[in-house]
Amino acid sequence: MKEFERLLLSQLIVAQPNNYTEALQRPVPAAPRTIRRAVEILEHHADELLTVEDVASATGKYYGTTPMGYLREVRMKAVRAWLLEADPSMKVGCP
Repeated sequence: MKEFERLLLSQLIVAQPNNYTEALQRPVPAAPRTIRRAVEILEHHADELLTVEDVASATGKYYGTTPMGYLREVRMKAVRAWLLEADPSMKVGCP
């Protein structure tokens, strides 16, 4: 029954003019080539054991690193910025 309710509501939202009509009719931007390639790999190799590194290697490592490596860099930059902005009198350490 819940599925039917969702279907009915979504069809009403799409079919009847409302506050969201314009937003719903906007074209969805195309994904970057590397993302499309990653999706293609996942779809064609769904029956295999794939790691994030496998997909990153196959898509050309767009940023020159693995996704986890990139995430680590982003986090380190954020921590560095936080430390540079911190109060110098603030103490860091174990209790």
